[in-house]
Amino acid sequence: MRVRLHTAAGAFALAMLAACTVGPNFRPPQADVPAGWHDMQRGGKANANAAGQRAPVSTPAVESDPDPHWWHSFGDPTLDALIDRALADNPDLHEAVVRIAQAREQVQQSASQGLPNVRASASYKREQLGLKGFFQSQGVYDQVDRLGAPDSPLNRFAPGAGAIAQRGATNTLNQLTEPLNLWQAGFDASWELDLFGRVRRSVEAANAQTGVAIESQHDAQVSLEAEVAQTYLQLRGAQALRSIAQALIDEQREVADLERDSARHGLDTQLNVERADALRTQTEALLPQYDQQVVQALNGLAVLVGDAPGALDAQLDAPAALPQTPPVVPVGLPSTLARRRPDIRRAEAELHAATAGVGVAVA
Repeated sequence: MRVRLHTAAGAFALAMLAACTVGPNFRPPQADVPAGWHDMQRGGKANANAAGQRAPVSTPAVESDPDPHWWHSFGDPTLDALIDRALADNPDLHEAVVRIAQAREQVQQSASQGLPNVRASASYKREQLGLKGFFQSQGVYDQVDRLGAPDSPLNRFAPGAGAIAQRGATNTLNQLTEPLNLWQAGFDASWELDLFGRVRRSVEAANAQTGVAIESQHDAQVSLEAEVAQTYLQLRGAQALRSIAQALIDEQREVADLERDSARHGLDTQLNVERADALRTQTEALLPQYDQQVVQALNGLAVLVGDAPGALDAQLDAPAALPQTPPVVPVGLPSTLARRRPDIRRAEAELHAATAGVGVAVA
């Protein structure tokens, strides 16, 4: 009875140790945010707008969260196609996806540490014992041959007994001298108890590292989407400014021609003609600057979508209108902005992984 009590107590203590997890438990940081959101535009600024000031083109809406595909609100199919192409062909995103797969594989490896470790082995060997040479050196085969001789003593008891004895002895010798097939197999299994929660902390850390990889992919994706949209708007803006400058140059050239005709007929002075030509020249000096901005934006978009510089010139070189600004931009509550940022969520996942690593080290 005492042995049973000791055994039960030992099993209970072992189970308690296996259920124990050492190290600090991770607690997500809690942001100190106000209970309500105070919108300044609903106060004095709203009255100022009612007094005659110009209202903003886009109105931020805090009642709804931002759309993950926010670029669709511009209503520009070219912009939509560029962002889709960039997301599909960007090497950084592909690398991030591979890192997610690696992190998930690490989770499986960490979890397998708490499973039974099973090993099995098998072998086969064909072996020649080498007894035939030993028997021949001892004259065993000669003695067997004499058993079947006509003058064998066995034939005195019964005719043919010597031949029968010879065949039996020969068969026995052949069996002893044939090669042997040796088979060997082994199997064992071991189980490591998760004392102090080392395996559980390892799985927790691996899951946190998977979260780090996922948020890194989200961070790269958000940055890429914003970069493509910003570069595209810069392209259309530079093209629009160049078109405006070219139209202004044409008008200034007409004004200069009129001034020149008036001066030729004595209705105007040469000073006004020179002033009109100088004004047109100043405007023409802006064209190379806008051309350079267009080329830079085209090359930037080509690199962002995974092509060589100049690959999108034929598609985007023709000027087009700027995308329409959406009337309402859903921004959500400012207090939730930090939770929507992938870089902050990635930092929190890294903190979680580091906290679980402390538990692994302690265990």
